[in-house]
Amino acid sequence: MRAFTFTTISIALAAALVAAVVVAYVAYTDDPFSQPGETWTNNDFPSCVRQLRLLNSGKYVLRVSCEMSTPSENLGRWSESHALVTLVSDKQGTPNRMLEHMTSKGCAVLASPGAVDNSGEVPESAAFFPSHSTCVKQL
Repeated sequence: MRAFTFTTISIALAAALVAAVVVAYVAYTDDPFSQPGETWTNNDFPSCVRQLRLLNSGKYVLRVSCEMSTPSENLGRWSESHALVTLVSDKQGTPNRMLEHMTSKGCAVLASPGAVDNSGEVPESAAFFPSHSTCVKQL
């Protein structure tokens, strides 16, 4: 009887461990911000943060989080040619978006071509900064 109880408990613990590993793996692979890639951030809108995650797999996610609304995400594929990044949304009817690698005020940014103002700089509201950059404005 003791051997049966020990075996039953061992099997239950092993099953629980396997289930925990599977849940953790699914959660990791479902969240694009935990997958390999580069995150660009724009937090110049009042109480909103836009994060663009360019995944190494060629996919992207644009996440918009505002204090007064439910976060939204736009998913798709991205490609890069020279200094231009093209975002192709998975949503039907959504136009492609072009972003250009630029330098503004000494900082690397991604911004729409033509976003340069009269002073020759990119307005912060139009720019995505690398998340690891010291140029990202603090909230």
